[in-house]
Amino acid sequence: MPQMLNLGLRMPAFEGYEFVADLRWKDYSRHDQLDIRMFGGDLGDEVPEWLPRYRGMNDTIRLSAGLEGLAHEDVRFGGRLRFESAALEDNEVTPLDASGTSLTAALGSQLRVTESIQLQLGYELSWFPTMDASNSRFDPREQVACVDSDFDFDQCSAARDGRGFASAAGSYQRLQHGFLLSLRYDQL
Repeated sequence: MPQMLNLGLRMPAFEGYEFVADLRWKDYSRHDQLDIRMFGGDLGDEVPEWLPRYRGMNDTIRLSAGLEGLAHEDVRFGGRLRFESAALEDNEVTPLDASGTSLTAALGSQLRVTESIQLQLGYELSWFPTMDASNSRFDPREQVACVDSDFDFDQCSAARDGRGFASAAGSYQRLQHGFLLSLRYDQL
């Protein structure tokens, strides 16, 4: 799992509300390859035992800020805006990961049913701006060329890196919804 660093801030804003903000850094750049190893049975000569998958990930930064009702209130409302940078450049998008930069708006409420039971309800809408992966670093012809060369070391650099498979060529834009319904029980 990537390492993360979170920094947060909570301070009074105005009557009945607090300003909340956080900054998160995620160390994705250490996860530059997904390593797949096959074993057991007869794989034959055409199926390699080791399949590296290039990921080319970058570190991400997430910035979130908003307002929340005071924690001791029986009914609380809140909202946040969030920006998160992309872990991948457009030309490194794969069919396994096609998420880019995102902008999110979130609203939530909390009802204190008893001193220790709270009901929470939330909704968020995230927009992922258009990513253009037309100039992809991935190409299945690289794997074919590697096999045709009888696995010549110089001809197989893209295949060795894990970039010799289908690209996600095209343009992608996404709108994502999230809904939260939870029952919280605190016991001290």
